[in-house]
Amino acid sequence: MSCVSNPLSVYIPLRVTTQSDLNALAGVPCVEGSLTLSGADITDLTPLYNLQNVTGNLEVSETGLTSITDAFPNLDYVGWAVQFYRNHDLVAFDGFHALEQTGENIDFWYHDSLTSLSGFNALHTVGWSLEIGGNLLLTTIPDYASLQFIQSSLFILDNDSLTHVNGFQALEHVDWAFQIVDYSETLPPIDLIGFYNYFVRMPDGVYTGGGDFDIERSGMVTTIQDVIDAGGGDSTTTTTTTTQAATTSKFWSESF
Repeated sequence: MSCVSNPLSVYIPLRVTTQSDLNALAGVPCVEGSLTLSGADITDLTPLYNLQNVTGNLEVSETGLTSITDAFPNLDYVGWAVQFYRNHDLVAFDGFHALEQTGENIDFWYHDSLTSLSGFNALHTVGWSLEIGGNLLLTTIPDYASLQFIQSSLFILDNDSLTHVNGFQALEHVDWAFQIVDYSETLPPIDLIGFYNYFVRMPDGVYTGGGDFDIERSGMVTTIQDVIDAGGGDSTTTTTTTTQAATTSKFWSESF
């Protein structure tokens, strides 16, 4: 999706390292190429209020951002990836409420202070992987209520304080891997509620959704049946024994 001719659009990739340079982008509706925001001087994203389209990557890394409310409220398309990395002062993030799809990843990795992540209300397609990882204080993630398709993988990895993953009600398909994993040996298991269109058992006993399935924390493995018993997945699916549930999980990982 190219930028529509507009005198305020920018037709070259941009790397912004200071708040004053970011302020100069106020009113820009489209960036033809990638937009990188990186630098401790960057503390405010509101000048990008009017941004609607980035045809390349949108990267926000190693900034001085601390708390973000309603970031990128009009951005509805990113041609490649949305990447948030190592914003170590960032405590709370809310945004991307208009974003409908990306061509590649959505990543939130390695934020030392991040406790709350919300937004993405309109997102329906991730063109490659959705990854949330290495955020040790994170307790809340979006419910991704409109998300239907992840073209590669869902990775929620090594977020030590995350105890609940509730949502993903519309998710129908993950093409490659479905992993919610933390390798710490001292953490409680993660509670999963939701995924109503993902864990649906067909008449032949096969679960829909796709992808290799792995939910594991402290060496404790969560099966598909555990998710269903907790109120997630297809509510019409009958309860099975522990042995059957383990067999179902094995069948799932080998069948897609």
